[in-house]
Amino acid sequence: MKNCENNPQYLNVFDILKRTGLRGEFSFKFHITGFLGTEMEGIAAGEVAEFKLVLASVSDGVYLSGTILVNLTTTCSRCLKTQNRRIELRPQAFYLHETVVDEENLDENLYSLVNGHYIDLLEILRDSLFEKLEFNPVCDANCTNQFLETLEDDAYEDSPFAELRALKEKL
Repeated sequence: MKNCENNPQYLNVFDILKRTGLRGEFSFKFHITGFLGTEMEGIAAGEVAEFKLVLASVSDGVYLSGTILVNLTTTCSRCLKTQNRRIELRPQAFYLHETVVDEENLDENLYSLVNGHYIDLLEILRDSLFEKLEFNPVCDANCTNQFLETLEDDAYEDSPFAELRALKEKL
């Protein structure tokens, strides 16, 4: 069993589970402990995630919906410039009393309660984030792809393309 007591990553829903039809609204923040994302986009460790969730008790578990606000760091796949932006994730998930192990019933929005009455917030954040990430993010739709300019300009010695320029000079 995981130790969920006093851990901000886990939301205790014991009171909501007491009776079908109960509903609760929750607002809170917690720091992300490790990097979430891909090489091109992600949430850095230490960033604060803001949760505004609505939970409703249903016969088989808890239904979760709401918003998560978090800062996302993106590296442009064309010019390799890094930028930060605030994104809003809108998770919708169903948490079952029983453990989800049957692959036939496994659904991307179907989860198990941890230790019988905790929701793993990092799990829902991670899954909501990966639905939103882009395969090849760009800083601007009109990004000029400065790759060729960068190879010719001496001002870019410290740029991400410096190694490519050195390789070009060797050839």
